[in-house]
Amino acid sequence: MSGRWKRRKLDKRRKETLSAIRGELLAFEEMAQRPRKAGEAAPDGALLISVRDSLADIQKRAIEETDNIDELDDLSDDAEQQGQRRAYVCPLAEIWTEGCLAIDLMEEWNVPKAIIDKLRQLLVPPVAESRYRPRGSPQRPPRHL
Repeated sequence: MSGRWKRRKLDKRRKETLSAIRGELLAFEEMAQRPRKAGEAAPDGALLISVRDSLADIQKRAIEETDNIDELDDLSDDAEQQGQRRAYVCPLAEIWTEGCLAIDLMEEWNVPKAIIDKLRQLLVPPVAESRYRPRGSPQRPPRHL
């Protein structure tokens, strides 16, 4: 009975891991395909290939090679690290918005208000004067209550 329970638990974790890997790939692809301003360079092809290949390898290992929950957790972490490379393909005009969204997410996680305020102060000055801040966007990132 315990062998069947372990197998079900492993299968459940494998599905969660594969879902996380697919989610990271989708987020990366979505970022890479966002429209860019005229004259802005396209994402580096070598980086795109590297991330896609790495995520495909991680997915293959999750399907075929892993029979250990800790290894599946490590593969999820590896996929998340690869997915974070999407920051390198973010269109310049969207960096400010992505920064605001990241800070908002941290605020939802109940990161202390003093830290959130400091992060907002660090984000606003460099980007407020930047030509990459979206036209018409507020000088300060939005604050949620």
